[in-house]
Amino acid sequence: HAAATYTLAGALAAFAGSLLYNPDYLYTGALPYDGALAAAAVVVLPLLLLGVAAVAAVLRGHIATGQAAGAVVLAAGAFVPLKALVGELAGVGPEARYVMHLALSPFAPTDWYNTSFALRGATGVLAGAIVAMVLLALALATSLPRRPAAPLAAAAALTLLVAAQLSLILALTQAVENAELLGQLLGALAALAAVLAVVVGRNATLAAR
Repeated sequence: HAAATYTLAGALAAFAGSLLYNPDYLYTGALPYDGALAAAAVVVLPLLLLGVAAVAAVLRGHIATGQAAGAVVLAAGAFVPLKALVGELAGVGPEARYVMHLALSPFAPTDWYNTSFALRGATGVLAGAIVAMVLLALALATSLPRRPAAPLAAAAALTLLVAAQLSLILALTQAVENAELLGQLLGALAALAAVLAVVVGRNATLAAR
């Protein structure tokens, strides 16, 4: 299920990218995509669709399938903002930034033709995407008390870590009120995730006995 999800995510991104990609940008000086929303549709939308399908599978009782697909979606989704912000996080030159960006490509199947380059300055779009992924992570984490799954738990933790990193970057680059609002939202979600983690740990301990 995980391999199928990875392949399907890449296929959906390639299809969307082929429709939205502007092959004349090298000659006209325009962007390869018409704005951040088009780039987000290529990189993020396939993951959100597959994530919703994974949640639906869990709700319908196909917990193992939903967890496997959800783990891939969350892990891949967490690497998208990391790829987009690797230059800001590393503080290195353009050549090294490009190499680091490419090095993360195997972990982001929907980053068709390195589309995340178009999201580097789109902090609002990235913030919305990562909040959506956090909500998916919390929805999928509700299945862990019924069926503990280390890959899903690790992917959910990675999603929360990236959300925290992004909130710190936004706090440095955006208006104070926007950073405070995002911090409050992520703080509330992190508190809920902590409660779920305690429940999962308790159930796993009882099951081991």
